[in-house]
Amino acid sequence: MPRKRESSRPQRGFSIWVKDGSWWCKFSLNGHTQYARLGRASSTTESEAESLARSVSGAAREAAEKAARAPKPIPLLDQYLASIAHRSASHRGNYARCIARLREFFGPAVDPRKLDREAVERWKIYLQTAAPRRAKKSKRKLGLEDSTVANHLICLSAMFKWAELRSPVKGVAIPAKTDEQKAAEIKYFTPSEITEILRVARRRAVDYNAMVLLAYTGMRSGELQGIKPEDMDRDRQSVLIVGKGRKPRTLQLSGPMLPAWDALMRQCEGKPNGKPIFPTSTAWATERIHVVCKRGGVRDGTAHNFRHSFATMALFRFDPPWQPPRIAKWMGWKLARMLEIYGHLLQDTAPSGPIFGA
Repeated sequence: MPRKRESSRPQRGFSIWVKDGSWWCKFSLNGHTQYARLGRASSTTESEAESLARSVSGAAREAAEKAARAPKPIPLLDQYLASIAHRSASHRGNYARCIARLREFFGPAVDPRKLDREAVERWKIYLQTAAPRRAKKSKRKLGLEDSTVANHLICLSAMFKWAELRSPVKGVAIPAKTDEQKAAEIKYFTPSEITEILRVARRRAVDYNAMVLLAYTGMRSGELQGIKPEDMDRDRQSVLIVGKGRKPRTLQLSGPMLPAWDALMRQCEGKPNGKPIFPTSTAWATERIHVVCKRGGVRDGTAHNFRHSFATMALFRFDPPWQPPRIAKWMGWKLARMLEIYGHLLQDTAPSGPIFGA
């Protein structure tokens, strides 16, 4: 910092002086003192130095004001969340939870462009051992399930693909489930449980209509919450839904699915076109199922339990039973994926268990 040697009279917003044969000026900018060298004292008069100081301080203040008015850049992670705003609530929720846990570990200002494979490996270990669980009923308070860790790594990889960046997830081992784990994770409601859930849900029309649709069609909760009045074809008794990957499919609600059509008609009454007929908040359907199950004394479950129940009953209880290709098309799966989930049931010549009881 130059020391003041010869002072001139103070000017508005700045002051000038000579030090070591040069003119210097001092001015304040955003609460900080700034210094600038104006020129040699031998070739610059005091009036010229004053004019230069006025120009320098004015230009600096103008640049600072322009920078303050300029919109701040949106972080890459928030840009990605904005790009999937049109997706289903469950899809957005998956990525929002992944980004939240990235920021928990790396800090709020994490830039995914600076992540490398070693950083992703450390994050994976954190998710498996130290990440706090969101579920209130979970006995384990720290460490996520392998399926959730795998989902977060897949979400992170998809974000890098969207940003057209080289993914550091490549080469990181994604936890995989064994066939026994996959079979054990198929949780469904029995027919008697579904009957009790629908009985209790009748207290609230929107709950009853939603759970009838989940039980009698097997659609996902995100697909349910995306239905609009214009998606219904009243002549054919069909509804257009948008599944994963923004892939549309049409469900013909006839035969054993007629209660679902009646529920749709009730729910659409008085609803304007262009707006979903069910609430769109994240996990709304599952939260309502928790409430109804608790009131009815039924073991707790999620919207996906209805999906597994429908697929299993379509395989074994419909008359005539549906074949795997038809179920896969109805549920929005590839046939290979459907057989991967329910193949162990198809191998049984005499299925047993509560779902097959009377």
